[in-house]
Amino acid sequence: MTDTRDRAHLRQELLRLRLAGRAAPAPADGIARAPRGGPLPLSFAQRRLWILDRLQPGGTEYLMTVALRLRGPLDRAALRTALDGILHRHEVLRTRYPVADGEPVQIVDEPGSVPLVEEDLGALDRAAADARIAALATGARRPVDLAEGPVFSAVLARTAAQEHVLLLTVPAVIPG
Repeated sequence: MTDTRDRAHLRQELLRLRLAGRAAPAPADGIARAPRGGPLPLSFAQRRLWILDRLQPGGTEYLMTVALRLRGPLDRAALRTALDGILHRHEVLRTRYPVADGEPVQIVDEPGSVPLVEEDLGALDRAAADARIAALATGARRPVDLAEGPVFSAVLARTAAQEHVLLLTVPAVIPG
């Protein structure tokens, strides 16, 4: 029987080697990546999302928005780089759902740039600015065209000279 101290030591040593780049990680036993040469069938979650969109085209009920308050000087280039990095890393944020041969399919687009709309709320009082931000996070969201994309978007609302709210919107049922 192996002593627990030996196992802990072995795990620690393996982690040290991996972090140093001298040990390969164990092969993943997960699902193999599907080829990206053309349209792919929809998962059950994607099909539900597609049906919701077809029942009420242009609806925003299935969208989810998260609001992040940013205080201090804003580096727009760094923000743009971060948003585009998220889009590059996550295929689900670049996937659209057109119809091919009468059936919905998923197409993963190449990485691009996240649509970023800027809105200046600096002239509004705090209550009006907060109300506008709440509206942008719910009823005033821009609809998503699942067939054309993009499904990931951002709004940067300036509320004061060094205060912004970043609103990120994706379908609530993240397909995959």
